[in-house]
Amino acid sequence: MRVPKLYTILVLPHEGRTMRTFAVTRPFLMTVSILGAMLLVAGMSFPHWFLTNRQQAADLQALRAHNAILAGDLRDVDFEMARLRGQIDHFEHQARKFALMAGLESLAAELEATGGPAEDDNAAAPLNQAVREELSALTSREERLSKNFQVLAEAYQEREAYLESMPTTSPVQGAYFGSHFGYRRDPFTGKRVFHRGQDIVANTGTPVRAPAAGRVTRAGRTGGLGIAIYLSHGHKIVSRFGHLSKLKVRSGQKVKRGDIIGYIGSTGRAMGPHLHYEILVSGKWVDPRDYILDDSRQPMS
Repeated sequence: MRVPKLYTILVLPHEGRTMRTFAVTRPFLMTVSILGAMLLVAGMSFPHWFLTNRQQAADLQALRAHNAILAGDLRDVDFEMARLRGQIDHFEHQARKFALMAGLESLAAELEATGGPAEDDNAAAPLNQAVREELSALTSREERLSKNFQVLAEAYQEREAYLESMPTTSPVQGAYFGSHFGYRRDPFTGKRVFHRGQDIVANTGTPVRAPAAGRVTRAGRTGGLGIAIYLSHGHKIVSRFGHLSKLKVRSGQKVKRGDIIGYIGSTGRAMGPHLHYEILVSGKWVDPRDYILDDSRQPMS
């Protein structure tokens, strides 16, 4: 049997104490050396590991705080988008009403069909993806709504111009209706003839006002109407005023609703002072009383 090789370790204490010796084998010495080296490496690595772990813990805490802020921001974004969605819904509802009032049924139907995605559609999607999809949908609705309001604005401008051209006010205030539109006995011949306008009886010199905005196409003497004025209101609407005593406008002049254009008289083929008032639509005579909205006059007895 082979005897293991031994190594002697001498321990020399201070102050004259007895020296001590230890006999160790080679494997034991190698084991102790390895353990010592491991402890040395561990001791050197521990500060780095500790500092690194501490930094990672701080980074993790900062990341959690940042995530909490982001979560709060996303909740705020979701709240603002819900508010924006409600506002767009309200404006679309109002736009549908305006479209119906303007007679734009097709636009009203388009607005009725317009709508964003339901909330359940994005429920399973990641929050950031759901936000992007909702924002995209709201942006599309906003763009369509902006275009629709432009269409509505143009329609109302056109309708406003049309309403402004309608002769809805009486050309003479505080007067009486005489001979009506339709068939009557001619006061000169006694024959049954068609009366193309409405007679409004008032004293000579009573102002005659434009019943709507328009342009004077004729001003002067015109056969049986005597001194007369023709107004073109656009939209194929024309008004005529006969038997005037005096003109206040000239041909080609623009007038606004309520402007004085002349004065009542009895020129031309007339039995006495009155205004002969005609309205033509698309070249056809119509009853002026059907257009007068401020009718406060009394018929002649």
